[in-house]
Amino acid sequence: MQKLLKTYLRRLTNLTSRNRSLLLVSLPQEQFLDLNELNFLDGKPSFEYINQLIAQKTTIPLCDMLDSRLEKVNEVSKRIRKIACTEAFIEEERGSEDLYVGYPFVKGKLSDGTVVRCPLLFFPVTLKKSGTPPDGKKWILEKRDEAVSLNRSFLLAYSHFNQIRISDEFLETSFEDFDKISLVFRTQLYELLKESQLEINFNQDLFNEQLVDYQKLTKADLELSELNGELKLFPQAVLGIFPQAGSYLVPDYEELQKNIGENIQNIESLFNISTNEKVIVKEETTFLPFAVDASQEAAIRQVKEGKSLVVQGPPGTGKSQLIANLVADFTARGKRVLVVCQKRVALDTVFQRLEKVRMGNFVALVHDFKNDRKALFEKISSQIEQIEEYQKKNKGLDAIFLERNFTQISRRIDKISDELQNFKNALFDESICGLSVKELYLTSSFEKPQIELNNIYKSFVFNELTDFEERLKRYFQYEEKLRESEGYDFWKNRVSFAKFTNSDLPKIIQTIEDWTDFQQKNTTNFSLIELNDFDEKTVKSFTKLFENKQVIEIFQAIINEKKHITTRQFDLSKINVEIENLYTNDWIETTLSESELAFRKTQVEKASQIFKAFYKIKAEQKINERFKLIEEKFNRKPTSIKVLELRNRWASWTPKNGLNFHW
Repeated sequence: MQKLLKTYLRRLTNLTSRNRSLLLVSLPQEQFLDLNELNFLDGKPSFEYINQLIAQKTTIPLCDMLDSRLEKVNEVSKRIRKIACTEAFIEEERGSEDLYVGYPFVKGKLSDGTVVRCPLLFFPVTLKKSGTPPDGKKWILEKRDEAVSLNRSFLLAYSHFNQIRISDEFLETSFEDFDKISLVFRTQLYELLKESQLEINFNQDLFNEQLVDYQKLTKADLELSELNGELKLFPQAVLGIFPQAGSYLVPDYEELQKNIGENIQNIESLFNISTNEKVIVKEETTFLPFAVDASQEAAIRQVKEGKSLVVQGPPGTGKSQLIANLVADFTARGKRVLVVCQKRVALDTVFQRLEKVRMGNFVALVHDFKNDRKALFEKISSQIEQIEEYQKKNKGLDAIFLERNFTQISRRIDKISDELQNFKNALFDESICGLSVKELYLTSSFEKPQIELNNIYKSFVFNELTDFEERLKRYFQYEEKLRESEGYDFWKNRVSFAKFTNSDLPKIIQTIEDWTDFQQKNTTNFSLIELNDFDEKTVKSFTKLFENKQVIEIFQAIINEKKHITTRQFDLSKINVEIENLYTNDWIETTLSESELAFRKTQVEKASQIFKAFYKIKAEQKINERFKLIEEKFNRKPTSIKVLELRNRWASWTPKNGLNFHW
C-alpha cells in the first residue's frame, strides 16, 4: 500500500522534466511570453510590470492589441491572444485558473543532478481586453483573487531530491504582510530564503530594476553548464500557464503515508466500509428524482451496497443523470457527497440537473478552491439561517401525508420486484442442470427426438452430457459384442447392481472371498472332462470338498436315490436330450411345459456343474499315475496341471511350464 501511495504521489506532483513548473527550457507561443519582450512597448520598462504586480495593482496595461506603426507590438499581441485562448480553454475544460507571472527564476542542479529552471514565485493573473467591446484596444493583466505563492513543485522537488525536509509553514508562506514597494519586497524575500532550509544564490542582479531576456536552452545545455547542488536566482519574468492544483494535494498524501497502518492492503480499506454486513436496498430508502433504466438502477444498488465500480458509456447514455441521482439519494439520507471531475462542463451539467429538482441550495459548485470560497461560505451561511424554516416544512401535515404515501407505494414496488426477481432467478438458474430454463426454451424444438426424463433430470448436468454420451456409446458397443457372444444369456439375466448400496458391499466381498478360497483349496481337482461312470464311494468323497449346503444336499440325494437314478431328474441321458433341445435348436422350445422349462434349465445347469467337478477326481487318479513317467521323459517339473476336453489323448507344455492333458 505504501508503494502504491508513493506511485500516486509521484504522478500527482510530477517531479520529472516534463513538469514546466520545474524545467522551462523554452517558451511555446501558445502558453508563455517573456515579459522582457514588453520592454517600452507601452512606454515603460519591462521591470515596471514586476513593480505593479508586487504593489498588487488590480489592472496592469500590457500593450495595444493592434499598432499600425510598430510591428513588434502586433507580434507580441498575437502571442498574448494565443495565451488568452489557452487560458480560457483550460478554465472551461478543467475549471482551473492556471495563468501566472513567474518571477524570479531559479536555474541550476539539485544534489542528485536533477536540472531545474523555474519560477520561485507565482503571481496569479488573468488576461483581459480593455476599451470598446467586443474587440477592445489594449491587453491588460488583472489580478486574481488569489495570493502570491511560492512554487510548490520546485520546493517539493528540492525536498525530495536533496533529502531535506521543508516545513509545512514554509510551503504555505503568505506574502500578504510583505511590503508593496518592490525593493523592500525583494529584501524581505532575501531574508526569507536566508532563514529557510533552501540554499539558493540570491545575487546582486536581483536588486537591479531590470529584467534580462529568457534565453532558449536545452536540457543537455543545462546539464553541461550547471553543477550539482548549485542554484542561482535570475531577474527573469514569464507570463504563462503553470498548473498548480496537483501540488496542493501533496501534503495530504504525505500525511496519509505517515499514518497508514501495515494491515491496509488496498485503497478500499481506507474508507471503513464493512463488507460483512449485507445491505438490503429497499425502495422506501431510495430517493431518485430522475428517471432510471435497468443498468442505472443496477449501478445505484451496487453503490448503496458499498461496492466500488466504474460506469462507462458513450455521450448521452445517462452518466450525469446517474451521478445526479446518487447525489440526491445520499443527500436525502443525511450523507455528505463529494463529486470530482477533471472537466468543468461535466460538473456544471450535474449541478444544473440538481438545480432543476430544487437541490441548488444544498449543493456547492467549486471550480477553483480559492476563488470559490466566498460563494461557498455564503451558501453555508444561508443554510444555517434557514434551518428552522426547513424543520417546520418537514413537520408539516403535507410532508407527513406525502411520506406515508411514498412508503406505501415503495413497499408495493418492493413486493412486485421480489416476485419478478424470483421469476428471473428461476429462468436464469443454471445450478440444477448447468443450463437455464430460458436457454433450454430458446434452443429446444418439439420436432426433434426427445426422451422423457421425469424426476431423474437432475442427474443429467448439461456440462457433463458430452462425457455421458461417450460412456453411453461405449456401453452400447460392449452390449453389441456381448449379444454376439455365446454367453449373452448369462449377461442378459445378470443381477442388477442399480439398487445396491454401501451396506451390500461387505456381502459381495465375502461371497467373492469364499469362492476364491474354495478354488484355491481344490486347484487340481477341477477341469472340464466327460463323465463316464461313477460309484457311491466316489460321490461321498467328492461331496466332502463342498462347503455349500445346497450342493451337498444334491449329492446326498444322488447317493440315497441311486437305485432310481434313471427315473429321476439326475438321469444324464435324459438331461442330455433336454439340453440339446434347449440350446441347439433355433425354433421355440415345445417339448417342455412353461413351468418345467425354467425349472429344468436351473437343474441342468446345477447338475452339469456338479458332475463336471466330480469327474475331475476320476481324472486325477489317472493323471497321478502317469505324472512321474512324464517328469522322467521330458526332464521337466510342471508348476500346474490342466485337463482339456479335446479327445486327442496327448499332453502338451505351456510357456510358463504348465502341463496340459488333452482327453
